[in-house]
Amino acid sequence: MSGEARQLNPMSGFILSEAAYLSDFDRQVLTYLYQPIIGPNAMALFNTFWTLLDEQPRLANRRRHSDLMNLVSLSPQAIVEARGRLEAVDLIHTWHNSDALGEFYVYEMHAPLLPDQFFSDELMSVLLIDAVGSQAYKTLQAKFRLRRLLDFKGEDISQSMLDVFHLSSAAFNQAADLMDENVSRQVSAQTNQAIFSDTTDSHFDFELLLDTLQSTGLTAAQLAPYRNLIISENMVYGVNELALANIIRQTMNFDTHEINELALKQAVSDMYKTQRQTTAKAEVEQVPATPSEKTETPTTTALPATVQKIVQEAKDLSPVEFLNSIKTARHGFVTANEEKTITDLVEHNVLPMEVINILTYYVLVGMKNDNLTRTYYNSIANSLGQHKIMTAEAALADIAKFNEERAAKSKSRANNGNYRRTPRKVETTPTYEKTAEQQKTPAEIAAQKAAAEARMERLRASRAQNNEN
Repeated sequence: MSGEARQLNPMSGFILSEAAYLSDFDRQVLTYLYQPIIGPNAMALFNTFWTLLDEQPRLANRRRHSDLMNLVSLSPQAIVEARGRLEAVDLIHTWHNSDALGEFYVYEMHAPLLPDQFFSDELMSVLLIDAVGSQAYKTLQAKFRLRRLLDFKGEDISQSMLDVFHLSSAAFNQAADLMDENVSRQVSAQTNQAIFSDTTDSHFDFELLLDTLQSTGLTAAQLAPYRNLIISENMVYGVNELALANIIRQTMNFDTHEINELALKQAVSDMYKTQRQTTAKAEVEQVPATPSEKTETPTTTALPATVQKIVQEAKDLSPVEFLNSIKTARHGFVTANEEKTITDLVEHNVLPMEVINILTYYVLVGMKNDNLTRTYYNSIANSLGQHKIMTAEAALADIAKFNEERAAKSKSRANNGNYRRTPRKVETTPTYEKTAEQQKTPAEIAAQKAAAEARMERLRASRAQNNEN
């Protein structure tokens, strides 16, 4: 701390800011673990700050240090020393400045470490042992040990949040109007944590991610707030743990261990686009001149096999990979709006990845659209979510039913007496079963299938190689 800061002017102002929520349990941690280290004066100063935090801080609304001196019965020099001890253990951060109203300080309060973090911190442990002795240190360790039964057997029959509470997209929209972006992100992460634990931990190894990031000093507790983001990026783009670790290193503040979420998303997207460009270049060079498969025109009896292949690809590929495969087959490209539409849907955690892929296929191929339209795409996704569709096969059946109902309504309107026009013939066959191959020559069909399958094989090989690296 500078010499200027050590000389505290009693007439200077101070403003209190809160960087974290403080609970009654935090007070216990402060009393038993921090107070022996920082001493009674620093503890009294922190408790006083805590008590005075009662409104939204504003630069124009300041208290004077002279009032603080009266509250804690400390001299200016004693306040500076106590404040220094709080700063040393990261309980407060101090800023100093002057403006038209005079000299002022901003004291930002931080929550203490959790007990397990405290006892795993070598420096804090040494300071506490030095203050209370080894015997008292062991007693404190026992006091803050989790009282959890470990030696038992049984089946976990606990229900997840969405087994009990049913959240509609309308509820999320209403919440978005009431909560700011940061709070909304935290609530979304907490709400969906149970889903991610059930559906994604089986293939995403957070322990491997943490081990890879060990040299950065990042802890599991510091990584926890970004759990939802990390899994979303993994599910949307298929990026593995090692690649994500490298990106986290590039987008993390090594002093605070905070991750820039926007930068991480952009880095993952850029990496995926670079990989796709490399893959596309290889495809141009390696597409076979003649097909190796049979060239018979598909018949109605062959369509279920074609649909089954689409279902399998929907299960194997991430949403952006699946979208890219469709766009590439059409000699198109994925737009930024399409990428964001799919990413936002994944982050809502309403539908599994394979259902999202079937939805993408239906909107682009079934509806013969060039691009995904956000409003229409989300309206169908909302319908699938409300119907609790959890598999690709169920999604196909639900969409087929939707098409049949729509066709029946169109036919009913056409047969209505109010219509003078000749009724149009309405097909009731599900749109996703109407493939372009039915209108092409056998040679064109075979060439297209061979190119598509070669592309999919290279994509799978590329992903396998990335996972090995």
